[in-house]
Amino acid sequence: MIEERLRALAERLRESYDPQYADTMIEEVNAGEPEVALEILLAQLDDDEVRVDPGLVDEMESLGKLLELSPQRWEVLRERTRRNP
Repeated sequence: MIEERLRALAERLRESYDPQYADTMIEEVNAGEPEVALEILLAQLDDDEVRVDPGLVDEMESLGKLLELSPQRWEVLRERTRRNP
């Protein structure tokens, strides 16, 4: 289930990144807005210029494809990760 995967992603983010990302995501998932949850997360990480672990970007991409989101956001995160090993 997508919501369960988003919650798991939020917990992974909570462990290694600012917990605000996870908190915002969980609020949207709980409100029944999984697409909004992932869109906001991707926008926040991009805006804050966060270098995200490639495994997390893989999961965001997989979820984004399932939710039929534009690949632009996770591609930016992936490119930032490649540029800053």
